[in-house]
Amino acid sequence: MNLAGRVWEPPSNLPPSQVEQLLGGTKKLSTRAFTATILSLVQSRHFRILRSDKKQGFILSKYVYSLLPTTSKQPLPPPEAYLRDLLVNRIKTEPVLLEGKIQDVIPLPSITAWFKAHATSVQGILRNFEDLAFANNLHTGYFDSMAHTQAQKLRGILPAVGLMILGILDQSMGIALVGISCPPLLPLQAVIASLAMFISILVLVALAVFKARGEKRTDLGLTETAHWLAFQKHLKEYALTKNYPIDSVILWEKYLVYGTLLGVSAKALAELPLTLSAHETQVMAAHWGASSLHGTSFDLSSVAGSLSNAISSISSVSSSSFGASGTGSSGGSSGGGGGGGGGGGGGAG
Repeated sequence: MNLAGRVWEPPSNLPPSQVEQLLGGTKKLSTRAFTATILSLVQSRHFRILRSDKKQGFILSKYVYSLLPTTSKQPLPPPEAYLRDLLVNRIKTEPVLLEGKIQDVIPLPSITAWFKAHATSVQGILRNFEDLAFANNLHTGYFDSMAHTQAQKLRGILPAVGLMILGILDQSMGIALVGISCPPLLPLQAVIASLAMFISILVLVALAVFKARGEKRTDLGLTETAHWLAFQKHLKEYALTKNYPIDSVILWEKYLVYGTLLGVSAKALAELPLTLSAHETQVMAAHWGASSLHGTSFDLSSVAGSLSNAISSISSVSSSSFGASGTGSSGGSSGGGGGGGGGGGGGAG
């Protein structure tokens, strides 16, 4: 459905990391892409989010959320497969009492702890994640491969250009000193030195800008980007959604994944207006951190509160693991995961 430049459903099933690269026009990814990719792995049933049976902590007690790997064999895009492998085979599971039994899960706090213990690996992990996503964008024709090749060449000559400019600046200082020792030449030498310095700074700025924005989207990529921008516009204007509640778990999960990527708060996402059957609500609860311990029935309100906290917890892990390391932009927080607002009633506006 389209209305006033608005797209009401995600325009494609593109991995979150690729969507963010398209919107930014660059290879760089923020922590939101990491968060949304974890949620995407839950959406594709490679993980379940489980909540601790009891709140933990002495002063500010709260539920702890974990990722439970499943046996799903569904193929994954390279960036998502990479992240799943990182979680399962490098960070690894640990036995935890959940849902009344011992289960091998990956507690979210353990992910943060692992990254802190392997701080020197963070940059390489993020670079691999970015490279895999961008390679997919090139392969699907969303970015111009020729522009990418030129950008790669530029990155190779940047160190040499930097050394050359330092040499120019050094010579400029020498000329300035000659001018000081020979007063009649001072005005001319000052002009030459200033001009050399200005040109050097200009070249450095131009190179830095081109390095950051050297990638170019194709016509196909620009069209895809426009669709995602229209969907983002729709997501951020919740007042219009209250009359169109979501009636599909599949569509609801897409809203969670891409809404997180596009900067919608966890609380707002958890309170999306829904009209789901009791069975679909149970499916939501089982996969998104509000599963039943003793078969108790769940309403959308209880799911919403737990889901909000779960997304906020994953977002916090992303910021702590990647954002704090200085390897990428935090991209803002998708937090706001406190209360248990009702997801089944009115609009989220």
